[in-house]
Amino acid sequence: MYRQLCNYFICILLLFVLLFQGCKTMVTCDSCNGVGKIICQICDGEKDYKIKEDCSYCSNGNTLCEECGGNGNLECQQCNGEGMTLEPCQFCGGSGMYFYPDGNGVSCRFCSGAAMIMQPCHSCGGEGNRECDECNGDGSIVCKVCNGKMYEIKTENCNLCDENGKVVCSKCKGEGKVEKK
Repeated sequence: MYRQLCNYFICILLLFVLLFQGCKTMVTCDSCNGVGKIICQICDGEKDYKIKEDCSYCSNGNTLCEECGGNGNLECQQCNGEGMTLEPCQFCGGSGMYFYPDGNGVSCRFCSGAAMIMQPCHSCGGEGNRECDECNGDGSIVCKVCNGKMYEIKTENCNLCDENGKVVCSKCKGEGKVEKK
């Protein structure tokens, strides 16, 4: 009888061990707080992410000035790039004649009676061109796409989280619960 009782007790003990060995105590996953998903590490939950790329519009943060074509100067509008303008003769006052105090007049010897003479242009100082206002004579301007930073920030859709901002929790495999240790 003692032997039967011992066998019975061993059987119950084995049954108890087998029964409770298969039962696991589950607790809420502390990584996802039981949701089964966590914020995407790539897009930080924003559904898209920003990448830095070299600016495709410039090479050094500047672009060619479109106003002057990159040469830094514009043709003077006053003299049409000639550097000289036709002005009224300063000696005869633009009359073409020089009058003596007695009232007699002769053809002005400076303008040869034409009343006008060629003078260096007052607008460009006789150069025929002037510094470009857009680029201040540099021939290039700060790139309007990258603002001189030489890179662009582009937005890409996140492929890791399929644009929902969350990914399956790797700790609980999306179940929201883990085995208690």
